[in-house]
Amino acid sequence: MPDRLAGHLRRLGPADLAAEPDAALLDRFAADPDDAPFAELVRRHGPMVLGVCRRIVGPADADDAFQAAFLVLARKAAAVRGRPVGGWLCRVAGNVARRHRDHLRRRLRHERAAAETRPYTTGGAPDDLAAVLDDELGRLPDAERAAVVACLLEGRTQDAAARDLGWSFSTLRRRLERGKELLRDRLTRRGVAAPAGFVGLALVEPVPPALADLTRVGAVGFARGVKTATPAVTLAEGVLTMTLRTKLAVIAGVVAAAGLTVGTGWALQPAPGPTPAAPAIVPPAAPPGAGKQPPPPKAEPPAKADGRIRPGDRLKIEATRVFEAAPIHGVYVVEPGGKVALGSAYGRVTVAGLTFEEAEAAILTQLKVMVRDPAVVVTVPDRVQELTLEERVRRLEEEVARLKERAEGKGR
Repeated sequence: MPDRLAGHLRRLGPADLAAEPDAALLDRFAADPDDAPFAELVRRHGPMVLGVCRRIVGPADADDAFQAAFLVLARKAAAVRGRPVGGWLCRVAGNVARRHRDHLRRRLRHERAAAETRPYTTGGAPDDLAAVLDDELGRLPDAERAAVVACLLEGRTQDAAARDLGWSFSTLRRRLERGKELLRDRLTRRGVAAPAGFVGLALVEPVPPALADLTRVGAVGFARGVKTATPAVTLAEGVLTMTLRTKLAVIAGVVAAAGLTVGTGWALQPAPGPTPAAPAIVPPAAPPGAGKQPPPPKAEPPAKADGRIRPGDRLKIEATRVFEAAPIHGVYVVEPGGKVALGSAYGRVTVAGLTFEEAEAAILTQLKVMVRDPAVVVTVPDRVQELTLEERVRRLEEEVARLKERAEGKGR
């Protein structure tokens, strides 16, 4: 960002911020976390985010999810610049609220198992329009989702939405109609009738001032790395970690498809070379008069050089978007027959002889028969994690960039 623009943004007062676009507010916040620009973002998009959270997790438990969604924005401000903030927040709020809802349900099951009973609702039955709508909104393309969020969920006029998003009026109209068409088709396939014109979807209630202030202050601290133990912070950190893992898995797949070797545990390893021969073990000469000597110790078997899974290996398998009553998260042992048992709900999958990436693909194929849109990560449970997730993502992104440069060089 040019120094002149940065200086201009610092001189702006709270009254001037209302006229600034989202991108300028994020620029200012990313350069120096300050509560004034972030408070304006909460004012603009808070009602929409609160509406998503209330529909998914219920009014009584929506505040933590609301705060967590904006904490994620605070930490990712630099990465979000240049993208429609409303559409981005809508998708993140849905992910955060679903994660929070799943946590609350697990806690409720544990409480009931301990003979405690407490009523709990989650904001709608699975067939309810609002629950399905928020699910499908997150799957829309970015541009169409931004138009739908601005006009239908945030209640802006089309002129105002086009101006805020930096589009022409005709572009806004085209993307809005396309988004509504996609939503209508997807809702119909799921057996839910969309209301005529999608009227009544916007949440007109403003965010309570106490919640807005708490979110604003928390976002500044979270962006600066201040450690606080609150449910919203825990929820936001969990979503950020899961996002990094998903991004890491996608990049690792690209690198693997290009023929590179990615080591187990998500740490980059050099391509395996020939295994050196074990040195010969020569027993010491027997002293005169000594009896029979014990046999020499056996040489250790060479380590697996091909990185493939063997019977008896221990695998750490983590799957998301699977049955809540049958989670896949823990250490699984490969059976002598080469299969790993994922539980009675999912059966067994043959993984012996596969790489970790191939095992993930095999497990994913089986899960897709029973659940919708799962995600799987397979690692080694007791391997020392030498790099942080952020560092591993950065290294893989650099490797992908080198691959692209190499391919372009060959093309020339």
